[in-house]
Amino acid sequence: MKKHSFPSFVAGLVALLIGASLTSCQPSSSETSSLDQEDDTTISYATFEDWAPDFQLIRVERYAGSISVNTDPQYSAGGKGQSCLIRPVGSYSAKSSARFIFPTYSSVYHFDYRDFSSVQSLSFDFFNAEDKDIQVSLGLVPTIASIDTYSVTASQWQTLPSKQWTTLSYQVNQTALGFLYDVTNIAGFYIEFENLGSRDVALAPHLYLDNIAIHKYLVAPPIGEGLRIEGMNYLDFENSIESEAVTMDGPSVCKPEGKIVKASDVGLTAPSGDHIYQMTFKPGERNDGSRWAWWITSNVVTRSSLLATLPFEQAKDLVLEGDFYNDTDETQYLEFDFLYYSEAIFHSLMLPAKQWRHFTFAMRPVLEKYGEDFCQQGVLRVVCSEYIGDQNKQYYVDNFHFAWAVEVHPGTLAE
Repeated sequence: MKKHSFPSFVAGLVALLIGASLTSCQPSSSETSSLDQEDDTTISYATFEDWAPDFQLIRVERYAGSISVNTDPQYSAGGKGQSCLIRPVGSYSAKSSARFIFPTYSSVYHFDYRDFSSVQSLSFDFFNAEDKDIQVSLGLVPTIASIDTYSVTASQWQTLPSKQWTTLSYQVNQTALGFLYDVTNIAGFYIEFENLGSRDVALAPHLYLDNIAIHKYLVAPPIGEGLRIEGMNYLDFENSIESEAVTMDGPSVCKPEGKIVKASDVGLTAPSGDHIYQMTFKPGERNDGSRWAWWITSNVVTRSSLLATLPFEQAKDLVLEGDFYNDTDETQYLEFDFLYYSEAIFHSLMLPAKQWRHFTFAMRPVLEKYGEDFCQQGVLRVVCSEYIGDQNKQYYVDNFHFAWAVEVHPGTLAE
């Protein structure tokens, strides 16, 4: 077996080296042993016996930490050969998690695993060399637009027990995946670790990764129908699979949670239909507005809605309406944004305790600022600043839909 010794690479360097190789693809071949197809249903994605492509194509996100080649066979699955040593850190100031992305295609190394229509699962062999259990999350990266812009599926956290090898799997749900994305064109997958709480890589845990494999069905399962939005609707949460269209995230010390619930089960009456979306924000370490957690929609919702089908000048006459419920005992403020990549148009919402509040937002200033591309790439975001204390803050949202500005009284517009 080939043995190499390379220094660790921190996030910026690795991302810079591999960025150019994530944008094209060719049919798979057997140029490297770590990409050979073992049988009809199992594909070996990486065994880390060769620097290229197994290590070279790993995309280490900014502040994520480092990767390096481990040549000590006691930390290689099976007790021989090499493995990948991961030292996860995460952003110290933002408390973000440490994420490592693995592409499913490369023109340089002639492989293409993007078609997930028949993929049952991904498997990973980990060794946790620490004296405590470590949490790791596995997921997919359906699209990669640039080095810093990509989409991910929801995190699925699992435990790596201390001082032992563990094989973890990620199960692919074609129905949920196909609701928002092209199942035949999945750009990659990711591994994510909790924030270290320090900037020092030397303090990061020693975690060893080996034998990444793609497992396929003998017969591909049926793929669910993609996202369909009727009429003036945007999101009404009446279909449970709409939970795939929104995500919640924030600092690792106070990650929020969200789900679709039946309104009557939580003692409420839904503004529309029977179901609403529950957002739960948790107390953290700061109360200075420097960090925040958020709820955000997928841009697939926007491009599937009326906004993307109307002539652009006509779309400017739309307004977006939605309902918010503050399930705390005090008046609360939330931020509501029209988000376009890293830019946003902000709205401050005052929400009285224990009541629904209806808001209407004009689309004209949004579209005049960001142009026609917002109808394809724009999203909605709800932001809650990090706060201290011992109580969760719970909110509900429902009934996001479009209307015509001429049909709405000007006094209800939130500009």
